[in-house]
Amino acid sequence: MLILKVLGIIFFSYVLGKTTSHLIKHLAVFSQVFKIGQFETTAVIMSIATTLPEIFVSVSASLSKVSSLALGNAVGSNVVNLSLVIGIAAIAGRSLHFKGDVVIKNKFLPVAYTLIPFLLLWDGELTRVDGVVLVLIYVIYAFGLLKKPAEEEEKKKEVNAGKVSMLVLKISFWIGIMLLASQAIVYLAKQVAFDFDLPILFVGLFVVAVGTSLPEMVFNVKAVGKRKISMSMGNIVGACVSNSTLVIGLSAVINPIVIENYYQIALPGLEYVFIAALLLFFVHSKHRLDWWEGLILTILFVYYTILGMTAF
Repeated sequence: MLILKVLGIIFFSYVLGKTTSHLIKHLAVFSQVFKIGQFETTAVIMSIATTLPEIFVSVSASLSKVSSLALGNAVGSNVVNLSLVIGIAAIAGRSLHFKGDVVIKNKFLPVAYTLIPFLLLWDGELTRVDGVVLVLIYVIYAFGLLKKPAEEEEKKKEVNAGKVSMLVLKISFWIGIMLLASQAIVYLAKQVAFDFDLPILFVGLFVVAVGTSLPEMVFNVKAVGKRKISMSMGNIVGACVSNSTLVIGLSAVINPIVIENYYQIALPGLEYVFIAALLLFFVHSKHRLDWWEGLILTILFVYYTILGMTAF
C-alpha cells in the first residue's frame, strides 16, 4: 500500500505537470487576445501559470488544516527552482548568457522578496495578518511589472467574444483538473507522513515540492532550448516570488501556519539563502551561468535533500 501511495503522488504530480502545460498554452493565447506584452506575460502570467500547482496544493493543504505542508511545499519549491531547475537548464543550455546589469536587476533582485516569510516566521507563526501582508507584497510586485511598457507591441485585433468565452471555459476546465489532482496529492502526502511517522512539513519540503515544480522544469528546459534565456529566468524568479508571497500568504489567511520546531524551517531557510546568494554571485560576476555552475547548484540540491532528511 505504501508503494501505491508514493506512486500515486508521482502520478498526480505528473497530471499537474501535464495540466499546467495546457494552462500555459491557453494563458499565452489569453495574453495575446488582450494584448499583454511579452515581458509581462513571462514575469507575471507565465510565472503564475507554472506556480498554480503550488497554489492549489498549498490552499488545499490549508483547507485540510495541514498548513505546515503548504509552507513546506512553497519553501521546498523555491529551493528546487533556484538549484535543480536553474541547474538543469544551465547544463542543458551549456551556458546561459544575460545582457547586463539591467537584466540582472530586473530579473534577479526580486529574489529578496522570498526572504520575507522567514522573517515573519521568527516567532514561529504566520498569522492571518501576516498572510494578508504577503499577498499585498505580491500585488505590489506584480503591479510594478505590469505598469512598465511592453517590450513588444502587438497589432490591435478585435476581441471575439465567442473565442474569449471558449478560452475561459478551457482554462476553467484545466484548473478544475488541477484542483482534483492537488487534493489527491495532499491526501496521499498525509498518508505517507503517517505511515513513516514523519512531520508533514518534511513531506512538503522533500516530496510534494519536487512534484509541483515540474511545470517550471519543463517550461525552462523548453525556453532554454529555444534560447529564450530572459524568459526562462524571469519565469523562475517570478515563480519564487509567487511561492513566497502569494502561495504562503493565501495559505496563512485560510489557516494560520504554526511551526512547533523552528529548527525544521530554519535549516531549509539557511540552505535557500545560501543557494540564492550563490546563484546571484554566479550571474552577477560574469553575466552568464555556465554548465559547471549549474552542476554545482544541482549537487547542492542533492546535498540539501540529504541534510534535510537527517534533520527530521
